Amino acid sequence: MANANWNETHRGIWSRMLEAQKSAGLETTQEAVGKSAGVKQPSAQRWASGVALPTLRQAITFSVATGAAVQWILTGALPKYSTEERRTEESALAEILDGLDPHTRKEVIQFAEFCKDRKVQK
Repeated sequence: MANANWNETHRGIWSRMLEAQKSAGLETTQEAVGKSAGVKQPSAQRWASGVALPTLRQAITFSVATGAAVQWILTGALPKYSTEERRTEESALAEILDGLDPHTRKEVIQFAEFCKDRKVQK
């Protein structure tokens, strides 16, 4: 059953990425989706085939390129599109993350997830 959920998660994310590309007037090829997420076509192919998921940084980069909300891309939760202010924040966050070494970037993301979990529990 877990495998079915994994596959459904992948299909949902990929479908939403394609929908966001189309809504933004962009091509829906793997190469074009990858470009919007800041990666090359083989990474997008892995997402499309269900082998991997985009990272948070890639989802943020994709969000900035298409205007789709990160939360919607990854979970399907509404709202579907970011506000201009939110896109600016996401763009700034993506730039910050891109400037960090991989180890520090991972720690920052883990800390952000920790903070989010604490907020949800309150």
